[in-house]
Amino acid sequence: LQNAIKGLTYVVSIAKRYKITVTLEPFDFDYCYTNSFNNLVTLLNEVDNLYLTFDTGNFLYDGVSLVDAFNKLNGKIKHVHLKDRVLSFLTNGDKPFTMKDGSVVYSCPVGEGIIDIKNFILKLKQINYKGFVTIEHNCVANQSDYFNKSVKNLNKLLKEKPKKLATKK
Repeated sequence: LQNAIKGLTYVVSIAKRYKITVTLEPFDFDYCYTNSFNNLVTLLNEVDNLYLTFDTGNFLYDGVSLVDAFNKLNGKIKHVHLKDRVLSFLTNGDKPFTMKDGSVVYSCPVGEGIIDIKNFILKLKQINYKGFVTIEHNCVANQSDYFNKSVKNLNKLLKEKPKKLATKK
């Protein structure tokens, strides 16, 4: 981890000269420093001017709730990847992701899975987030179909009033 801190400190110092913002993303595979929430927090805290690409689907890998991740890291968010997960595949050909605890999840259209996208959108509104949001699906058989459904779902969520977003049924 110390080598990563040293390397990222150097990269950020070069990027700053060119007015480039460097972000880290929590990943959901086992050979990456940022698959560990604690490592991610350490890197973000130890490297000045290092920020976060907040990926809504990847915190599951380390068993961290979206709310906990957001509450701890919202001051570092510069980009958002909206990703959702389900516990069984929706389309033949979708590839599974195995979490640290051994459970298996699959990508799905944003707003149709187990990730609380509604509350996440509310939280982004509460912190007045003005950055980019990217819809992301990994390892799915039909990217186009998932993307179209995600855009439709996201547009619907963005039109909802915050009071409605906060209520649970």
